[in-house]
Amino acid sequence: MKLARNLFFILSASLLLIVSCEKKPHPTPDPVIKVDTVVTRHVTCDTLSCDTTIRDTVINIDNDLVVVAYCAYYGNKLPDPNYLTHLIYSSAELSVVNNVYQKILLFDPASKQRENRFRAMLALKEKNPNLKVMVSIAHVCDITGNSQGGSFSAISKDSTQRQHFAQDCRALCDEYGLDGIDINWELPGISESGAACDSMVDTDNFNLLMRDLREALGPDLYLTYAGHNRFKEKYGNGWRFMDNTAVYPYISWVNVMCYGLDVAPKPQNAISEPTAFTDCFRVYKNYRDNQFPMDKFVLGVPFYTRSPYVKGEWYYSTIMEMIKYQPNTYKIKRNSNWHVPYVTKNGEMVGSFEDPESLAYKGEWLQGKGMHGMMWWDTNGDDNKHSLQKAAWNALKTQTLHDTIFTFTLDSIITYDTILINDTVR
Repeated sequence: MKLARNLFFILSASLLLIVSCEKKPHPTPDPVIKVDTVVTRHVTCDTLSCDTTIRDTVINIDNDLVVVAYCAYYGNKLPDPNYLTHLIYSSAELSVVNNVYQKILLFDPASKQRENRFRAMLALKEKNPNLKVMVSIAHVCDITGNSQGGSFSAISKDSTQRQHFAQDCRALCDEYGLDGIDINWELPGISESGAACDSMVDTDNFNLLMRDLREALGPDLYLTYAGHNRFKEKYGNGWRFMDNTAVYPYISWVNVMCYGLDVAPKPQNAISEPTAFTDCFRVYKNYRDNQFPMDKFVLGVPFYTRSPYVKGEWYYSTIMEMIKYQPNTYKIKRNSNWHVPYVTKNGEMVGSFEDPESLAYKGEWLQGKGMHGMMWWDTNGDDNKHSLQKAAWNALKTQTLHDTIFTFTLDSIITYDTILINDTVR
């Protein structure tokens, strides 16, 4: 085949592309390859020109952005480990009796479900050794026999209890080979879960708790927390929420819950909606105005919708099924300012959510703000094709090449689904 001709290649996951300026009928398989661009799938071909134009080709890019999944102890869906940097199991629970910390409860003695699901998440590392697995610790009480007993508020008031808890977190990481700990205290100074709270001291004590955790975990393990969409603010004679800037030195990043920002007929997760209680832009601005560095801000998105008009949560997968099988009743609409879709029932808005299009937009938007990545609650909401997860990954970890000229050598490769290569030999 002459170099002046256009070459079309349909790529497959099992083939290797070696682009060479030398003529070789069949390149040697499995060479040692050094590349400037991180790639995962390749195709084999004969000789190509040294200067080659690549059009509309998706490649993986190597960056520090994180793609984080919360995976609940219930449900049966697991994420695809190849489209993920961090997986957070949610959750282990605190055992506190009469305001005295006892231990961390990871499994339920009455059921093997939690243990089985936790171990299934750990096993995903076998498919992707680069995947980081963490455990979130919450003061909910779903484990048989557990009760609030004072929760994080009680633990954080006493230095001995804080250090006991922090050492137990380190021991948990060591026992199971975990990569870090996530703290889900909702919320210092105010209770949204029924747990004990003390607005006079909780916000400051949260800082002490995270400091002691960092000391126990050391510099190499991750430490994150589920962050509220509002900053530390006055509450009666005390305070509520987190002082995120004060805790910044101790954490790897904060998973900011940019959902539940309002309820239908207002969007829960809009980029911008001035009439809503708040929106993603105002959350970002609040953190920025409080001098919180954006390189530790991870944008949280919902894989569900919740509405006063429906019972419980509707997962993305559920919404798609409703649209498919009851198209006259349920419809998806979009708002150009919100940049998120919403579902209607008989013309009335049920709630907003995320889809691949909105996640692509948010990925571009958050990178423009200097944020550190994206997280979602929770994996159970995705469909069986991992459509939302892959959309989040593609938004942060891939790039599409349009009419890009490469000079190929023996060490150069290019990848992915369908590419058009035009010879540009002078």
